[in-house]
Order: sequence, then C-alpha cells, then structure tokens
Amino acid sequence: MKITIIGAGKMGRALGYRFIDGGHSVSIIAHKPEDGEKLARELNSFSKSDRASADIIDEAELGDVVVLALHYPTNKEVARQLGDRLAARVIVDISNPIGSGMDTVQTESGKSSPEEIAEIVPKSASVVKAFNSVTAGSLLEGKMDDIPLEIFFAGGDEKAKGIVSDLILDGKMVPINVGPLVKARGLESMGLIFVTLLAKDHWNAASTMRYVSPSYEVVKC
Repeated sequence: MKITIIGAGKMGRALGYRFIDGGHSVSIIAHKPEDGEKLARELNSFSKSDRASADIIDEAELGDVVVLALHYPTNKEVARQLGDRLAARVIVDISNPIGSGMDTVQTESGKSSPEEIAEIVPKSASVVKAFNSVTAGSLLEGKMDDIPLEIFFAGGDEKAKGIVSDLILDGKMVPINVGPLVKARGLESMGLIFVTLLAKDHWNAASTMRYVSPSYEVVKC
C-alpha cells in the first residue's frame, strides 16, 4: 500500500519507519522539500529499497492513506488545501490539540480535531484518529522493553479502521479500536494527560500510554 505522510518532523519520521518496516511504500511531503528528500533517503537506506520518495504538495499523487503528521490547526489548513484530492482516501490525524496552558483540549469547534477534518474533506474520505498517545522515540522502534506498543484509534468507517489496524499490525504493534469517531475526543483527552506526564518526565523520548489487560488476546481485539 502507498501511504502519504504529510510532515517530516519527529512523528512523521517515526511513522515512516513503521510503515516501511511493515512492507509499505511511503511518500513524504514536507514544508521544506529538502527535508522530505532527506527523510526519504534515510528510509530507503533503512529498508535497503526504493520504497520511500519525496513529493511536493501541489504535485503529489496521494496514497490510499494520507497521514497528517502535523500540529493542530495546521492539519486542518492542509486538509482544506488538498480539498477534493482527498476523495476516497483514509485520512489519519495524529494531533493533540492542546491549549497554550496545557490544561485543556482546545479546538475551534469544541469537537475533536478529526471530527473537524471530517467536515472539511470530501464525504467519500474517511478520517481516523490514531498515534496521538505515543512519542516519536517509542514509535520509531514500535516497542518498549521488547513489548509491542498499543496504538489506540477511533473512526466512523469500519473499512478505514480495518486498514489502519492492519498498518499498525504490519508495523509490529497492537491496534486497539476504541470505537466511533466521537471517541477521538476521549483519545485527545488521553493525549492531554500523556503530554502533561511527559512534561513532568522531562519529555522522555521513549514513552507511551499502555493498556494492561489480563488477557493479551483481549488487548489485540
């Protein structure tokens, strides 16, 4: 599967590693084209392949999955810019829209970030919230202490969520489906707690939120 990652920062880089490691092709769109080209070369060196490439936003042929590895509300601005080109795509929002005082989740509408994005993109596109409660450091490896990361996600379309779940599994991590897109509000509240704890822990680069269950099979569901 071809995946477009918009954003070549720490999270975009870590997601690139997970997707490439899962056998997928990745195109990187960065604010500075040279940053996208640099990351593509790094990913190709890692995979010993040519499955990573860099694109320019106005010219790129978008993948089946488009990951907005961007801060809020830049993710919304980019969604508006892409417009109809996002039709029939799975769009993954990883943002944590946190107010300046780090006390509340703060979006323009009071809804979650992906709910706002869903109102911007074509109706044939499906928006999924995922990857907002892991750091880039832990995501880069896909595990902590040799235990696979649990990746929480929410979305309104079951087929789209199945695609995201498969990408998580391919990246050697554990998908945890928390429900419909409205549950993204809970994931963003969880993200707020996560970021608050990270700040107290001096922004530990190898941190994640973890769901502990008596049964690993339950965790995998």
